[in-house]
Amino acid sequence: MTRATLPLLLALLPTAALAQTPPCEVGGRDVTFETPLSLLADPPSPGAMVEHPFAEVLRARSATVRFAEGVPEVADVRVETTRVGLQGVAHTGSIALHPTEATPFGGVVIPLAHHRLRVTAVAGDRASVALGPTPRVHHAIAPEARACAALSLSPGRPFTWQRLLPRGARRVATPRGVWSFYASPDAPEGSRAQVFGSPRDRVWLIEAGDASWRRMLWVTDTVALLGWTRPPHAPQSFGYGTGHRGRSTPAERAPTTRCPRPVVLYAMLRGQARAVGRILQGTPFTVGAREGDRLAVTVSDPDVRWADGVTLAISMYDILGCTPP
Repeated sequence: MTRATLPLLLALLPTAALAQTPPCEVGGRDVTFETPLSLLADPPSPGAMVEHPFAEVLRARSATVRFAEGVPEVADVRVETTRVGLQGVAHTGSIALHPTEATPFGGVVIPLAHHRLRVTAVAGDRASVALGPTPRVHHAIAPEARACAALSLSPGRPFTWQRLLPRGARRVATPRGVWSFYASPDAPEGSRAQVFGSPRDRVWLIEAGDASWRRMLWVTDTVALLGWTRPPHAPQSFGYGTGHRGRSTPAERAPTTRCPRPVVLYAMLRGQARAVGRILQGTPFTVGAREGDRLAVTVSDPDVRWADGVTLAISMYDILGCTPP
């Protein structure tokens, strides 16, 4: 191929081959999965009634998820705990993300840094995300698009509200009752949210308008509301969210072997050995029976719960050079 023919070949390539859409990839460090993240070796078959995860991850010192275009049912996941590195897939709905910027949904609700968001669709390097559970706040705000780079698997530092508060805003006592917030006093039928006040909330008065309308910033445990409101005239209903915490793990058994390098980790899933990650350098593990060219192993990791019935294994050749602790 000569230098003269290169432009012709490039012209024949499809546009997608020249400029691939950036993937939607979200990472995080020191991640705690409030609901343990179930890892599968492969995406579930269409219509499958039973799934076979090989592990549940409770915590990870680093994690990355990559979402496919469209409405992804699962996402590719890579995690590294203090002892193992794992890769697999997880259901998109089970992956909680956090905002890294204080931006409003529906012009009213601002999720805090530790608020859990959920991906509903992906287009290139942008994802449509929905608000998570919001105790004491009721809303009907649809998912909105955010840059994947503005999302994280771990909550960052709390947002500084000084950026949202204009000069002259003043702190006020938390009002009682249920208050409705609107993006504008001229469109009370538009996007809105309701909050039931708590003494824990922090409230600032930004502006006083006509007919008792007030523009306020109202910060709750999970979200902040920024918009127009007025004193309530009657109690209104509101919703509550829920959360789950992982169970504690059994006490670690005495280790027997350590390796001076990472070792490929296999999980025996329905009679097949699948490479699911690696045992990190220096991690203690116990060695069990040999089957073929593989050795059964036990890896106790306080950040991972192995699925019932799953046997872990390594290659018998990888144990060469490893020593008892």
